[in-house]
Amino acid sequence: MSTTTVVQESTMASKHQQSLREANARPPVQIIVNYWNSEDDHIPAMDKSMPFLDRKMAFVRYQMDHEDRQTVAVHDMRGREDEFSLGKQGFQLVRRQAKTQSFANDEEIKTSYYPEVETLMKEITGAHKIHIYDHHIRHLSFQASLTAPSDPSSLDLPGPVRTVHIDDTAACARNVITKNFPPSEATHLLAHPFSLINIWRPLKPVQKDPLGLIDARTVQASDRIEARLPTPDGEDNQVRKGERHQWWWVSGQGVDECVKEGFWGVPHSSFEVGGEGIDRESVEVRCLCFFEEEKE
Repeated sequence: MSTTTVVQESTMASKHQQSLREANARPPVQIIVNYWNSEDDHIPAMDKSMPFLDRKMAFVRYQMDHEDRQTVAVHDMRGREDEFSLGKQGFQLVRRQAKTQSFANDEEIKTSYYPEVETLMKEITGAHKIHIYDHHIRHLSFQASLTAPSDPSSLDLPGPVRTVHIDDTAACARNVITKNFPPSEATHLLAHPFSLINIWRPLKPVQKDPLGLIDARTVQASDRIEARLPTPDGEDNQVRKGERHQWWWVSGQGVDECVKEGFWGVPHSSFEVGGEGIDRESVEVRCLCFFEEEKE
């Protein structure tokens, strides 16, 4: 077989795969998201002399007062899952059924689900060490979460987040490492490559408030605004509307489908789509992934 024939067959196969992807592609959905409406590059820190819960609600109100509601097109990953990866868009879909049966309390999650996530992260990323430092359960509607009893230790409300944001910054990651490891080990870990990765899993099939993500390649540095959170060392990025932003979601996401999302560059938010349904329940686990540098 000649080289020309091999190239022609390879090209035909590639075109066939592209045709299948296009056939499987679903039309985008028009949704409304809440960007940040401000020219400032920094969000004022909440007064630390205030009680934590007061700071927490003041921050939520500040966010809502600075919302820039925009209609955007969100594209469906369904049928195109293999096109997405952490290295390209900054997120990907991973199929893995959870063995953990109960997510009723923090200790159960830490003793049962954390080891599952650690194993999954090592398999997928190749990291030699995983440190899980936080998790969040969401089980109420957005409106119900605004009036729900507050968790005195957590910034998060127990419902979907409706502002476009990027979780924990590199500065946050360094603080987590410094606080959670002995000084000599922290120094060693900080001298080697590491990354923050979030595993987001629905606990019931998603009918309301799905997760939307922006392709990291379409985000500019000027789109991000630094925000000091009410927690002692918390920091994230709120996000302005960008002309190049390309939104994605997974329609009909099931409990065996996890979204793996890299921090520091992937804006995301929940959004309203479709009609009525059961309130979304989800768990997200935040991981520090440490990598050994390749020896030459």
